[in-house]
Amino acid sequence: MGSFSLMSCAVTGLTTHIVRIEVDIASGLPGFSIVGLPDTAISESRDRIRAAIRNSGYSFPRTKVIVNLAPADLKKAGPSFDLPIAIGILVASELIPKDIVQKYCFIGELGLSGEIRKVKGALLIADTSEVHDTAGIILPQSNAQEALLAQRNVFAFKTLQELVLALQNNIFKPETPLKKQRVRTTHNASSFSDIIGQEQAKRALMIAVAGGHNILMSGPPGSGKTLLAKSLPSIMPPLTRQEAMEVTKIHSVLASHDISSLKNIRPFRSPHHSASHVALIGGGSRPMPGEVTFAHRGVLFLDEFPEFSKKAIEHLRQQIEDGIVHIARSAGSASFPAQFMLVAAMNPCPCGFASDPDRTCTCSPHQLEQYSQKISGPIADRIDVFIEVPRIDFIRQKSKKKNQNQEKVRTIIQRARTIQYHRYASHKTNAEACQGDIETHFHLTKKAERFLLNAYKVYLFSVRGYTRIQKIARTIADLEDSAEVQVTHIGEAIQLKCGL
Repeated sequence: MGSFSLMSCAVTGLTTHIVRIEVDIASGLPGFSIVGLPDTAISESRDRIRAAIRNSGYSFPRTKVIVNLAPADLKKAGPSFDLPIAIGILVASELIPKDIVQKYCFIGELGLSGEIRKVKGALLIADTSEVHDTAGIILPQSNAQEALLAQRNVFAFKTLQELVLALQNNIFKPETPLKKQRVRTTHNASSFSDIIGQEQAKRALMIAVAGGHNILMSGPPGSGKTLLAKSLPSIMPPLTRQEAMEVTKIHSVLASHDISSLKNIRPFRSPHHSASHVALIGGGSRPMPGEVTFAHRGVLFLDEFPEFSKKAIEHLRQQIEDGIVHIARSAGSASFPAQFMLVAAMNPCPCGFASDPDRTCTCSPHQLEQYSQKISGPIADRIDVFIEVPRIDFIRQKSKKKNQNQEKVRTIIQRARTIQYHRYASHKTNAEACQGDIETHFHLTKKAERFLLNAYKVYLFSVRGYTRIQKIARTIADLEDSAEVQVTHIGEAIQLKCGL
């Protein structure tokens, strides 16, 4: 009997913390206590661990057992500490050699039978720098392929008994990745090639995707706003490895399905307009991410934009600007990535027909005023592209040559993104460019500068609006493979920003 400590890891939001599992077995009345700010799931693990050890063929100590989760001031949650606590007890009981166990990091939930069950956040934990310094990570078999994405030594086991035998004999076989499976290039049934007409809207979407710009589409019901938005994944470039790792880590912590490969498809999130601001942005007593984080490196589509609560819309301000969510609560604080492209759609009025030449709007002036006030000036100022999506003559448009080649559009967008990545020497788009990037890399011609300055005086843009026009123009120039931003690029950018 004695004391022993081994390494595990806790996940708080999307942040990992190394936790030392300290086990002490001393003489005294039988008892089993866990200290170090455990939550209910950890406190209840005492019965799971006792049963798992007994059903695996080992004896649980009939003395006083104290487990400390250090650091003691960090709140711990979830069942992932079951396995390291059980191993610590068996080591302290002198059933497993100490020197071998100290080389590894352990995570896993235990079933009553001794089965080692899947936990969330395996990829995030495996990619932690302190875990990299160990001989490897020991975890459930069902988490093996996910953890291997961090490209580190992974040792997976199905049962506690199987793991104990491996530790006793010091025989470990590293897991290997499964053969790569063919992955779909899109997750959406809508295709950019299938959209009939709406060439102006498609041009605006192409520019928005190429530069990662936010866009708001307005038009009567049935004009195709939702279809246009849902077709975006079909023209978006695949995730780079760095971006794919960021997105997969988010799913590792939050998703319940198995993860066996990096995500290569950009997220497309479309929450209902009844979603609360907490569901949209994130929050809770234990800070958890929301839809803006699920949409990281992809698209957040808000259909019926004015129907979202005023609070939810206004909470988007900082996320649109900063690309990160900071949540502070009395129980703790957390930061979540939220670098997304906002795509919003709305009707021009409550009845929807204010801009339809063939239908009569039935809204009163008061209704029109109330509806327009749902989108505040600060939110509108943060949207780069405003586009009118009119109702089309379906019969006439169908008889014409209807579409652009989807693969060609994606190739053009990919080329523009590649130009941006080389320009900033990082996976950054024009929409993310800072003032220093604008001054260094945008290269406006003298005529273009004068033209933009004159437009600034006429349209009374805010400084933010002035900057965003430069960013849109730079994206248009990239699509044309132009080293300099010309007057024509500024002109089209102003039209898109002002919804002309």
